[in-house]
Amino acid sequence: MKKIISVFVFLFILSIQCLAETIVKTTSVQEIKNLMQTEGYTVEINKDGDISWKIDGTKTILYIIFEGQGLSFFVAYNTTKVSLGDINDFNKNYLYSRSFLNDKGNPCLKSDLSLDGGITNQRLLSYFHNCKRLLSLFEKKIFKL
Repeated sequence: MKKIISVFVFLFILSIQCLAETIVKTTSVQEIKNLMQTEGYTVEINKDGDISWKIDGTKTILYIIFEGQGLSFFVAYNTTKVSLGDINDFNKNYLYSRSFLNDKGNPCLKSDLSLDGGITNQRLLSYFHNCKRLLSLFEKKIFKL
């Protein structure tokens, strides 16, 4: 009986914690910068007012889109020595992003997050982690690192 009560108490406390989590429906560059720095990411606001995020030596950009109701992670590389086949393979094998060759033939990686309906800060942190993970996978696949 004590185990059943303990389980119910644990679930009750967990549900209260979940309800207490702040729901984010809109955000700003400064709010995202602060959250990312709190998590130990190296970020700054660039001259265009976007977040410049350096990940393992690669400069990426995090845009706040749709009047603060979304985020867009983006990186472009300055090389044309990438095959469309490798880009297609990456898109076929990895979720939550898209890669493409831009108008100059340079490889790009992009991942978006909608805040529509509201998300938790934990979901934002998960998105940042996923962007970092996708970048590593992309560079390994595309550049054979």
